[in-house]
Amino acid sequence: MGWLDFFRKKETQVDTLDEDLDAKLAEHNRKKALFDVTDITTIDSDDCTGLYANANYEIKMALQNKDYDRAWTYLHKMQGYILDMAKLLDYTESHKFAFLAQVDEGMANVLRLEKKHDMALAHIIKAYIQQDQPTKTFLKKLPAYWKRAKLNIEDIDKVYSYIEQIKKTTGFETTEPIRVEIYKWQGVIK
Repeated sequence: MGWLDFFRKKETQVDTLDEDLDAKLAEHNRKKALFDVTDITTIDSDDCTGLYANANYEIKMALQNKDYDRAWTYLHKMQGYILDMAKLLDYTESHKFAFLAQVDEGMANVLRLEKKHDMALAHIIKAYIQQDQPTKTFLKKLPAYWKRAKLNIEDIDKVYSYIEQIKKTTGFETTEPIRVEIYKWQGVIK
């Protein structure tokens, strides 16, 4: 072996590389088919978690395509799947509402994208109320949604005190009382 042999091309075994690649691709496709949540026909009608995962995927795809009506539809379906799971798995009220908070956060996001900021604020407040211990993201989102809604109140502390009041006095099944309060803050109703 001479000192110029360094520049010679080395022979590669292309045939074995192609076989390995084909085997890996076949294995990948097999695994992908097992976990394909887009094919709803593979999910049993009583499999709430599978239907929940499919709805979550459909929401993400709808938001990417800016199809907000479709996202809204799947958010409502997801809400139904959560209620079914809660009944089937005997969730506590706090667990059920923690899952439902995710749906209300998604609804607030869709409404924000549609520039319906007052309704988005109502859903983010409802999601905030539904959690026993709000996460750091909720603590950041509430002021942002409050600013977008352009309310006639100068301080967000009024919103926080309203949240504490509604947590103590009423349930949080609907956003209607929250929306009424937001309309008062906007000066729409007295």
